[in-house]
Amino acid sequence: METVTFKNKHVDVAADIHFPPGFDPERKYSAIVSAHPVGSCKEQTSGSVYGKAFAKAGFVVLAFDAAFQAGSGGEPRQLEVSKYFFGHHCAHQGASTVPEADWAPPPFGEIDSALGGRR
Repeated sequence: METVTFKNKHVDVAADIHFPPGFDPERKYSAIVSAHPVGSCKEQTSGSVYGKAFAKAGFVVLAFDAAFQAGSGGEPRQLEVSKYFFGHHCAHQGASTVPEADWAPPPFGEIDSALGGRR
């Protein structure tokens, strides 16, 4: 696992990238962005459950904290609505900096849980 940050407009977003066992940087992997549920963080469901499971299945997974949440920046803290407007788009852009992952459809995917998704 590697911890990274990327920009969501003016806010630093924290993310963990989960790699499959036996990860080979010379190879391309299908990729998934994993969004956490409302009130959660990347270390919980989106990373520790889905991130690890999908990485074990051979995917590169980016689990991120929505802006204003947990390890990401932004004020006021715990502003839930922010992720619905621009969090996912920026997570996709931040994920694209991982050269070993194929973030273009069709091998790219996204998983959202418990209202973690876009509206």
